[in-house]
Amino acid sequence: MSRETDLAWCAGFFDGEGWVGAVQSTKMSEGIRSLVAQKDRQALDRFHAILNFGVVAGPYRNKSPVFYWRISKEAHVRQLFTLLQPYLGPVKLAQFQTALDKYDARINKRSKT
Repeated sequence: MSRETDLAWCAGFFDGEGWVGAVQSTKMSEGIRSLVAQKDRQALDRFHAILNFGVVAGPYRNKSPVFYWRISKEAHVRQLFTLLQPYLGPVKLAQFQTALDKYDARINKRSKT
């Protein structure tokens, strides 16, 4: 398959299963994260192999075993957005933009104090 086809597949997978958001657990712990959760690791391994960054971890046991592909570095979240943006639907595009705007606003506010 071509790189474009692989990225389009990743975007479709992320559109349905992915999440991105700006997080703040404490005043000093701010970040931006993205993840995809699945009961079956196979699709996550394909997603990871195409992107070539992030971590696939698990299984974690809650009610049933679940695996995660995740990233927590700002550069990786921006890279993910750049790669998938041409293929994402409007809901995930808005989710990315909201997360990036919130993260940038927090960083800018922190740098002014």
